[in-house]
Amino acid sequence: MGEALIFPVKSPHFLTKSWSEYDGCIPFIISDLITAIKERNGFETDGIFRVKVENVKIDERYESLDSGKMRKFPESDTAILLSCVLKKVLQTLCMIDPLFTIQQIQSILQIVETKSANEEDLINELRRIVIGMDKSHRCSAAYIISFLGELSQHSNTRMDAENLSICIGVCIYPKADATFVMKLQKFLRPLIEHADKIFEKEWYSDDKIMTDEQIIKYSRPIVEQYDIQIESERRLYQSLSKIPIDQKYNEEILEYHYPIIIE
Repeated sequence: MGEALIFPVKSPHFLTKSWSEYDGCIPFIISDLITAIKERNGFETDGIFRVKVENVKIDERYESLDSGKMRKFPESDTAILLSCVLKKVLQTLCMIDPLFTIQQIQSILQIVETKSANEEDLINELRRIVIGMDKSHRCSAAYIISFLGELSQHSNTRMDAENLSICIGVCIYPKADATFVMKLQKFLRPLIEHADKIFEKEWYSDDKIMTDEQIIKYSRPIVEQYDIQIESERRLYQSLSKIPIDQKYNEEILEYHYPIIIE
């Protein structure tokens, strides 16, 4: 597996970043998982995102993805496994920084309840809210939900927009309590159903997929120039103020007294 990894990091790093830190790009962990799901016939896999595998397998792949980009996923990684990992990744990222704010979710719920009889008005109102999202959240939301919308069109999966919204809704806003979970399903379903009319393709075009150079850049810890200057000065002062290595002088500084030997 190690040969498949590039840009390894010594400790978990990528999954602790907010969407905004990717500066309008789609986190590579998200795009890599979705690409791998497609390559493993995810659009023909019965119960994808609903069926679950052993937690130990999910955790193993989840943790490895936080250690660096995988050039190629192991052949043993099925579409079902990767869909479970994607759900966990979404849940982690959205716990740190929700993909949709609570205000946006409530606005969409209000629109769904009042515009449900008129599909065109519903789509226009949903687009208005999505357009108002900041770039980083909008690009990732467009990429993820457009993928779910495409998936819902494949009957072999038996995962229509309603089923997908049930499985994914809680991952989009993991802070929700039990009473709000049902509302999340109601919020997500129309976005999946009308994804091709709500999200513009330029929001999740190929240039929004992270390059190797960008992954290297975002894997580096952020160090402020001001902090570097302070640390440099601290080291200089420390070097200039070092006590000379002189045994007698050091003993005087420490006020060290040897035992008196009485003859």
